[in-house]
Amino acid sequence: MRRLLLGFALCACGASVAADASPVVGVRNPFWPMGYEGVREPISPHARPKPEPSADKAGETPPRPALTAAEKRAREAEQVAAEKAAKEAAEKAAKEKAEREAAERAEAERRKREITGAHWDAARAALKIGGRLKLRDDDAGRNSSVVINGKVYVDGDLISITHGSRRFTWRVEGLSDKGKLRLVRLRAKYLEKPGAAGTQSDKGANP
Repeated sequence: MRRLLLGFALCACGASVAADASPVVGVRNPFWPMGYEGVREPISPHARPKPEPSADKAGETPPRPALTAAEKRAREAEQVAAEKAAKEAAEKAAKEKAEREAAERAEAERRKREITGAHWDAARAALKIGGRLKLRDDDAGRNSSVVINGKVYVDGDLISITHGSRRFTWRVEGLSDKGKLRLVRLRAKYLEKPGAAGTQSDKGANP
């Protein structure tokens, strides 16, 4: 009987030692909730090696392969073509600017020399028309002359006036047959050197 009890004790001690000597499979995550059992991971005493960063992640640019002779010639040709195109574009822009400025100057000169209806009206308004002289013919009175700017004019006379760097000329009509003064526009021209501008008038066939 004693021998049987001793055998059982030895077997139990051997099983306990064997259980203590068994390797640990893993440890429980301390952040797991109570009663939860997940996959346990083993813990190693050795530090895990960190992966080395690649050249891009480290901020380093990998070396570029050397250009071949054909690639160098192609790049040089592209650079020459780009410089030529930029030069042509600059020359074209300068030419267009010069043409535009010349057209603007020509238009300004044309406007300076042009004579419009407004110019005629302004010159006509500058004439100072005075009284009319009446002559009797066959016991009938009629207007035969008129005083304009202090001078006497009859039908057919030309009256000219310099106004605003322009010379205007009219022909006097309507005094004898209709008894009403009419000034018919004949000609006008721009004066390069107008001299004394204003309401200076001449009587007769003036230029």
